[in-house]
Amino acid sequence: MLKGRALRVNYRLKKPVIITKLFKRQEFEWERTTPTQFDFFNGRVLGLGSSSFLAKIGDTVTVCLNRTALEFSDSQIEKWLENFGTVEGNFNYLKDKSGIKTDDLEVEVKLSKHIPESLPMYSRRIRVFYIGMPKQCNNCLESGHIKSECENEKRDWFSFIESLIESGDFDIKLFGDWPEIIRRKRKENNPKDKQETKGQRNKFNKNGRGRGK
Repeated sequence: MLKGRALRVNYRLKKPVIITKLFKRQEFEWERTTPTQFDFFNGRVLGLGSSSFLAKIGDTVTVCLNRTALEFSDSQIEKWLENFGTVEGNFNYLKDKSGIKTDDLEVEVKLSKHIPESLPMYSRRIRVFYIGMPKQCNNCLESGHIKSECENEKRDWFSFIESLIESGDFDIKLFGDWPEIIRRKRKENNPKDKQETKGQRNKFNKNGRGRGK
């Protein structure tokens, strides 16, 4: 291992490439523009293409789900995705460089509506990606614009989950413990609830059933 100052090495595409459509990954040949022991190497570019591209409703896209947890069954995941389209084909769990199965997967979905960047799936927050998905605002968590363009009030992750539950489009079982987690967090952050809890605790102790009794 080399020690000392880091050496920055720049590369450029060896031949011009005309991009006419999106792709998942593609091999390109690169060449150095700063001195190194290598003349060129082959590198992969992931998800290169036009940022204005948007998948259409009715399109079949490859949906990637990050950290779905290996304890989730395919049927559990499919129940979530069925709210956004029709699952086509089998679930493909991705493998690491050693060939070991990870908890990331991809599956083909024919879209009936766009999928959010995160799903509150069975008590976990699962990241979602597919080529052509709409941009999602980090301020209000709505799709179709970004934070710098947002005119809405800030909304947190819990409020986003509540909006999905209140829509009535999802089976409450799909959320796992999220409703209870939100209820507890809201109670902890509510000063009135904290005061009532403290009063209840004092009453509890005065009745002789508190700590040490």
